[in-house]
Amino acid sequence: MEKLYYNIKEVAQMFGVSESTLRYWEREFTQLNPDRNAGNRRRYNTKDIEVVKQIVHLLYDQKLSIEGAKQTLKNAAPLTERTQQIAEQLRKIREELIDLRDNI
Repeated sequence: MEKLYYNIKEVAQMFGVSESTLRYWEREFTQLNPDRNAGNRRRYNTKDIEVVKQIVHLLYDQKLSIEGAKQTLKNAAPLTERTQQIAEQLRKIREELIDLRDNI
């Protein structure tokens, strides 16, 4: 079973980066904003983990600069929102088709 939250050390180990690198990325990438617990320690949820995964891919696999990765993530955000809208429309259409089939 997956955990709901991961601490900075766990996330750093997951991706083979240092904790200071994650803190730096938080300052550079607005999309990466982990919650804090009562002791002010970072708590990374699955959304944060996905953002870190994207950053690692862009910086290390695609060899983009920080600025290039920022632009890519910034441009990808509307696509993600649009994808969610399309998925919702498809879900509604599917429900309508099922209703039509059941009424035949």
